[in-house]
Amino acid sequence: MSKPRKKQGNPDFWHRVTVLAPSSQEIESRLFELISPGTFANLKGIKDKERSLRDA
Repeated sequence: MSKPRKKQGNPDFWHRVTVLAPSSQEIESRLFELISPGTFANLKGIKDKERSLRDA
């Protein structure tokens, strides 16, 4: 098995490939989907149960 070759030359002149990112609207909608008030409501119920079991 041969070693991987190191890139030669000045990195300023290397060919760069730009990757398209999703739009801001898509990112915003996905974040809201993941971090919505309903998500935290479920966590509050779990924490309340843990506290009641611990304090009992």
